Amino acid sequence: MKNFLFCTLFSVLLFSCKTETLHESEISITPETSLEEETLQLNNGNKWNVTENMIVFIRNMETAVNEFENSENTDYTLLA
Repeated sequence: MKNFLFCTLFSVLLFSCKTETLHESEISITPETSLEEETLQLNNGNKWNVTENMIVFIRNMETAVNEFENSENTDYTLLA
């Protein structure tokens, strides 16, 4: 009985460990194309109205970008 059980388990193990690979179906990816050129237009070309409390943060960002452009550093992660 032990021999039969051993042979059965060994056979199951042997056949379950096949080296065959499953064939994956190939998915074709087609790039999307736009027939008409879309442009982003905000506020009909006029400048946005900025609230007073946001001006400080915008000026700080402008200063940081200008200082980075004038430096010799090219690591853009430091700018963030």
